[in-house]
Amino acid sequence: MNSRLIKCASLSGMVLFVIISCAKIGTPTGGIKDIIPPKMEGSKPEAYATNFDGKKIDIMFDEFIQLKDLNKSFVVSPPMKKKPEVTARGKTVEILLNEDLKPNTTYRFYFGDAIVDFHESNPIRNFDFVVSTGNYIDSLVLRGRVLKAFDEQPNKDGIFVMLYSKFQDSIPRKQLPDYISKANAEGWFTLSHIRSDSFMVFALNDLNQNYLFDNPGEAIAFSDTLVQLSTKNYLPKDSLFSILDTLRSDSLRKILAPFKPEILLYSFVEHHQKQYVKKYTRTVPEKLEFMFNTQIYDTLELTPLNFLKKNWSVSERPIRNDSIVTYWITDTAVIHQDTLRFKVTYNIKDSVENLKPKSDTITLTYRKPKGRQSKKQGKLFNIECSCAGKSMVDITDKILLNMSMPVKTIDNSKIYFFRMEEGKASPVKFELKHDSSSILRYVVNFKMESDYDYVLTLDTLAITSLYQNNNDSTTFKFKTQKEDYYGTIKMNLSNVNDQMIVQLLDPKENLVQQKIIDKNQIVVFNYLNPGKYMVKVIYDNNHNKLWDTGDFKKKMQPERVLYFNKELTVRSNWDDEETWELDDL
Repeated sequence: MNSRLIKCASLSGMVLFVIISCAKIGTPTGGIKDIIPPKMEGSKPEAYATNFDGKKIDIMFDEFIQLKDLNKSFVVSPPMKKKPEVTARGKTVEILLNEDLKPNTTYRFYFGDAIVDFHESNPIRNFDFVVSTGNYIDSLVLRGRVLKAFDEQPNKDGIFVMLYSKFQDSIPRKQLPDYISKANAEGWFTLSHIRSDSFMVFALNDLNQNYLFDNPGEAIAFSDTLVQLSTKNYLPKDSLFSILDTLRSDSLRKILAPFKPEILLYSFVEHHQKQYVKKYTRTVPEKLEFMFNTQIYDTLELTPLNFLKKNWSVSERPIRNDSIVTYWITDTAVIHQDTLRFKVTYNIKDSVENLKPKSDTITLTYRKPKGRQSKKQGKLFNIECSCAGKSMVDITDKILLNMSMPVKTIDNSKIYFFRMEEGKASPVKFELKHDSSSILRYVVNFKMESDYDYVLTLDTLAITSLYQNNNDSTTFKFKTQKEDYYGTIKMNLSNVNDQMIVQLLDPKENLVQQKIIDKNQIVVFNYLNPGKYMVKVIYDNNHNKLWDTGDFKKKMQPERVLYFNKELTVRSNWDDEETWELDDL
């Protein structure tokens, strides 16, 4: 074979190899993933330009960009009545101004993390663009954090922090702030490029996005004192404040120490919602239910308008849900009346917090459901037990019987309660006592012992309702937990100078146990199921044994809370002893 033929064969083989290789390739493996965010290359006008009087700003980057969640991040400080139009065009962010800028004012256009590259969505962290309509750039800074007062957690949706050079209480309701910024998902905020002046600090969860505190449901926070900014507060642009935005709450004191001034705000929702009847129902002929948008002050009064009866009902107002009031009609003639009209009178608070009566006229109509009804229907009423569906009952639990309608009489001779031991039934002494929290609830009072089976039986006719309905025969069975299954937390609290509420919470912050103290002592939480727990302290300033929100008009901060610095693990038959020296507030 000559050399020319060999060369041709070799060339043919190489071509075939390339074709086969190409045929095998499905998706290109690609190179290293791009993790570099876009970089600003220029702008018109230049960044930090002075004497700016234009209507348009163009910011150019080194690659194609897009805007992500702009509405959640973009803030102009000072705020503008007509928000600018912001668009991404290729490698440029374009800002069109819809109103004239104030003279001699430094403007900050803050994008947060909204500017990302086109392909990988790598964000430019905390990007802003600054210009001035005057001869210089204001350079003062205020930094801090906003946490929710009740649980010391940040507002995940972000909350605006605002500065006002006017100090009247009505200003946040009527006037846009002098400066504004938005806290990030961890609550950190930075207000920068501020002039030298004294300011009122106010934070707002702006539900209707108008920068005004005009919605009673909006969370707010405020500083007790005015913040005075001067040149000693200067923070250079190349300092660490932008890096600190990524750090977490456990470093708060260390982070803020180098920066003056720093501020920590606690947000809350005021209890000044205008009260009204939110809903009213009559699902069965003998039951009326009124639901309010918030708690009822004092009492509720029903005045019949289309019937004349006295003592026609009994009311049920649960202690733990005092925004709902239920009336059970006791007069048969009223029950059979399809339409009932009432004047509903309740107390509301006026502008100076005084109670005054308000009345509404309400009509409730009952319509019988279509279709045939069983003869038995309505003759029985249901009894549910708090032990139902539980494989094990804690020895600290109450055994509760919940009735479907109010009770008239109880025949204890038709109720049987036994403790089972090795197949033998021993009678248990008990008392069926009405629970003050609900007209429909009864407590089975007895000496509960650990590691036993119990059987509670209610024979037919044991209980009669107000409407002469009777229960059917019902049996409830439950078993109590072993004593050595439980663990104990002993918390040695010091620096207790006033009344405090000490709460034990599960990981979802549901209340497990609560103690009220007013001096240094060891607080014991016993009979705890194995698991994780948190301990929280509420500084109960007004001694009402509740956490109270704040009031901006009265300059009253919400009651402070503290959390123990670690999660506690409870094990069976084990005592966890901890020491906690509380902070001076």
